Amino acid sequence: MNIYIVLTLAVCYLALVSSVRNSFQLVFVIGMYIGFMELYLAKALWEYFVHGRHEYTMDVTRLIGIENTYGGPNALACSIVLSLPFLACAVAKAAGYIRRME
Repeated sequence: MNIYIVLTLAVCYLALVSSVRNSFQLVFVIGMYIGFMELYLAKALWEYFVHGRHEYTMDVTRLIGIENTYGGPNALACSIVLSLPFLACAVAKAAGYIRRME
């Protein structure tokens, strides 16, 4: 694994841990993450359908991300799968299933 990627993830983790103080801020950060993932996937889908940007391996056309670090098809799928629990939590909170997040 590249040292740049490890250091970038460590700095982002430390920034997140040091900046979130209460449940409102945590919900806000999760909402912003979900929003940015929606924009990222919308741009990737735009590139796929409109401009034909994809990767063709093993007789399958695969969607790829819009950048080089985590833009591979497997990394994009991993980002989507790891974002789903945050989305489920946000939907449950909005629907009233989660009464209090503390």
